[in-house]
Amino acid sequence: MIISYKAKFHPTTHLIDRLNERIKWFESISEVIKFCKRALVGRETSYSIYSGTKKSKVISDDLVFILDTTDPWDITIITVYIYEEYLNQYKKGVAQ
Repeated sequence: MIISYKAKFHPTTHLIDRLNERIKWFESISEVIKFCKRALVGRETSYSIYSGTKKSKVISDDLVFILDTTDPWDITIITVYIYEEYLNQYKKGVAQ
């Protein structure tokens, strides 16, 4: 699935905390949404189904976003990893 520019994005508090700690500090949720939208729109997702929800992974430059794309027009952004961090987690069997 390709993420549409028409999709609405909903960041979780976990995502906002991770962005603020690891990437940069954002003054508002609208700044977070704008940042994520720039990183995600037009990107292709790879997904798996967990407990009835469709979880997707999107690699954008040096970041890996984990999304709930059960409704492709209403996307919840669950968390973000720095790419190297994600690879380390994946090798340990923690990340999917």
